[in-house]
Amino acid sequence: MKAMEMIMEGFRKIAEHGEAFRMNLLDDFLTASNLAGIAFGNAGTGAVHAMSYPLSGVYHVTHGEANYQFLTAVFAKYQELESRN
Repeated sequence: MKAMEMIMEGFRKIAEHGEAFRMNLLDDFLTASNLAGIAFGNAGTGAVHAMSYPLSGVYHVTHGEANYQFLTAVFAKYQELESRN
């Protein structure tokens, strides 16, 4: 949660102060990235990441874009499965 808070606050500051302000936030973004990595390591990742790796590897699609391509469909499937219980 802390990683997301840091990232969102950083983007808010960039929107407020302009793109050049991002240089002031690189340490915070690096820290947030590390915190997110620790969280992923502890919790693991799900179907979105599992399906995005081949897309990135074979077609050289960026990690974020590859995840985005599967996010809505996977969440819709999770919702469908949850409604069955």
